[in-house]
Amino acid sequence: MCLVRMPIAIIITATVVIVALYDLMFVFYWIPTAGLSAVIIHAVADLVTSPQQVYSHWQVSLGFVIWVAAVLIRIFSSIEKDIYMSICASPALLLIHVTHPCGYFLGKP
Repeated sequence: MCLVRMPIAIIITATVVIVALYDLMFVFYWIPTAGLSAVIIHAVADLVTSPQQVYSHWQVSLGFVIWVAAVLIRIFSSIEKDIYMSICASPALLLIHVTHPCGYFLGKP
């Protein structure tokens, strides 16, 4: 599986999700509940990771902080607030990465 690491991929993915949520809801009405639950279970099963993988994500990226915040908001609040927080925090994290790049520039140690 090839992962896309460009910021434009976030915009394209968000656009596809928004179009699916608002323009294709009438299509989801005819899908049986058992079929939808199977899709959700399959998607969530991929999210379960070992503690070693969680620790490695913590060491690599601040995206882990967004994930923890999203889980906590989802547990104690509504899913709409969770989605809005995640949507606002992801571009903020992208701006942090863009404004503070890792590495050295020519002429600066």
